[in-house]
Amino acid sequence: MKSTVISLLIVAVLVGIINLLATLDVIGGGGGANAGGDYLVLSPQKMDELGFASIAEEDGMKPDENGAVTLKREDIAKDPRAYRPNMVPRSIEEVEKQGYTFIAVTSDNHYIFRK
Repeated sequence: MKSTVISLLIVAVLVGIINLLATLDVIGGGGGANAGGDYLVLSPQKMDELGFASIAEEDGMKPDENGAVTLKREDIAKDPRAYRPNMVPRSIEEVEKQGYTFIAVTSDNHYIFRK
């Protein structure tokens, strides 16, 4: 019984040491904390802004000095491109033009991208 407990303890210590060395990039090929690149997380509001700006650019509207584009509520209601299911792919494409790759969407609709 004692030998089983001691052998399990030794295995646990060895796994912990190997994990520590892998985290510090002493062993392994880059599985450390900074591996994987630069991440970008966008809120649903920011994704909507990107989609509206894309639609406005397509229609020839110019952004103001802050870079924001204001669309009238009645124009949005008439335009099927402005509905959320139609804007999400357009917004994702706008972010991918900046060199990011779409990864996932969280349960609260935050969009995750990786460079």
